[in-house]
Amino acid sequence: MAEPSIGSNIVPSAHPFVFSSADVILLSSDGRKFFVHKNILSVASPFSNNVFLPQAPSPDLCPTDEHNQLVSRNHDGLPVIHITEHGSIIEPLLRLCYPIDDPVLTDPHVIRRVLEAAMKYEFSEALQLMKDRLVVLAKTMPLRIYAIACADRLEDVARAAALEVRTSRQFKKYVDELEEIRAGAYYRLLAYCEKPGPAPVDQVFCDPPTI
Repeated sequence: MAEPSIGSNIVPSAHPFVFSSADVILLSSDGRKFFVHKNILSVASPFSNNVFLPQAPSPDLCPTDEHNQLVSRNHDGLPVIHITEHGSIIEPLLRLCYPIDDPVLTDPHVIRRVLEAAMKYEFSEALQLMKDRLVVLAKTMPLRIYAIACADRLEDVARAAALEVRTSRQFKKYVDELEEIRAGAYYRLLAYCEKPGPAPVDQVFCDPPTI
């Protein structure tokens, strides 16, 4: 397969990942280059050795793994890894992996996308930080966070959000994210909120109980 041009489609960098010591480039779906370090990514996620970090650049553009990441010939002397995520998601994800200031994220949609990327690439610390952020947001938008948690099967986040829904009595409201979850997940929330007495501590929300 002929190698695509990577120079003409690259967007100038407007982020801190322009390290001169970098040994690999991540190229986002919108053409942003992130000059990063294999060793830092491999510490953040051992799985990244299979996803981001080929042992040698391919002579042609070719798939590297089940995520359909692509490796192109060297650019600036470094292998270029084409990834499917937008640069606006990759930048905060990388900030969570590097010893620099963490991103300040307040939009649950962005937090969700970063979390899903962290899940995909198995960045465990970044995943936990984004889950913690969703739990904080559940205090002000509990039903929305509950739906996001159920859609992404984040049981601990769903349980925290459900308690906030129960406390605030917002379970009869509507949010767009409810369209993404199964009726069973919403039914379990309603049953939990309407049950008298103390809130059950062992309630499961994301997955139906086994029979």
